[in-house]
Amino acid sequence: KLHSVRHSWGTILGILAISQEPHLYKCCFGVSQIANVADSEKLSYMKVLEKAKQIGNDKVYIKLSKIGPPPWNNLKDNRIQQKHIEMFGGRITRDGKMTFRIIKGLLLSGEYTIPDVVRYFKGLNFSMECLEDEVMKIDLQNQVKSVDIPIYFLMGKHDLISPFEPAKQFFNKIKAPEKQWIWFKNSAHTPTFEEEEKFIKILRKIIGPDTI
Repeated sequence: KLHSVRHSWGTILGILAISQEPHLYKCCFGVSQIANVADSEKLSYMKVLEKAKQIGNDKVYIKLSKIGPPPWNNLKDNRIQQKHIEMFGGRITRDGKMTFRIIKGLLLSGEYTIPDVVRYFKGLNFSMECLEDEVMKIDLQNQVKSVDIPIYFLMGKHDLISPFEPAKQFFNKIKAPEKQWIWFKNSAHTPTFEEEEKFIKILRKIIGPDTI
């Protein structure tokens, strides 16, 4: 049996997988768990807009007000939102350097060329465009009422990509033999990297020290 460790939109697939084929899994970890993409995006927009207002950044506030809340009809508006999420330390990592780390890691691996890196990011955009309509319809709270294995949600306190509230509502309602909500107080959207030591410690505690 497998220990399922999923991140971001992969956590949606994780919950759907264990609800449909629980016999294949021992437990499921949802890192930056997402339960409802549409609700998360709207809440993300409102939080970033409010942050701009609080610090008196009129330029950002006006720009965000101009595009309005999601859903958007193009990726340009989404990129504007993502840019300002990063400005406020709530995107992939709080320091905003994760994209650089990904590129550096790919190039230093010896298995990727510069054109490969370009194709990697093009692939991300391609996936977003192709899957957006389907993903926006997902609402785990209504789709999955219970699971038969333990679940653990590992959440970054500063995450503005997928704010915690929709996932928390889902967590409170779903029935499971065991469930834990675990905060990473110094992380945004990737506590696996931002608080790596804590993340590994939690996995070893739950699934066994010899597993990792």
